[in-house]
Amino acid sequence: MHSFILDLTPERWEKLKSSPANFPITEADLPSQPEPGDTLIIRHLLPNRRGIIDLGDCVIAWAEPVAGNPHHYRLKVTFNMTPEQVKQRYGCRCTKLSSILCRHKEQEAEKERAKWERKRQVLAHKAETAARYLKKHE
Repeated sequence: MHSFILDLTPERWEKLKSSPANFPITEADLPSQPEPGDTLIIRHLLPNRRGIIDLGDCVIAWAEPVAGNPHHYRLKVTFNMTPEQVKQRYGCRCTKLSSILCRHKEQEAEKERAKWERKRQVLAHKAETAARYLKKHE
């Protein structure tokens, strides 16, 4: 599980926390696709870069990329579930795109394993042939 940092004003943080929805929605620019169970750490940068105030944290239950910006995500968050509970309940990939990418990675890994298995078989056959040749010509 990963942690992501989001800069919000204290007013927006309070509005997010007091939202009547079970899973309030916010948007954030994040370096990578978050998954259910990841933690969102909320901070507020003081004016003139005088410091940072930690406002709190929440758990990401769902994330979807916003069209047109590869690192901008719409997030549903929760305050009353642990990361483990969210991972257990919503542990599937966040979006269709990420599941497609995951499947592609798995297929590439399977192709790589098959390639190395073929190479192993060729080398085993060559070793067997060499052993027979050496045994025959001793």
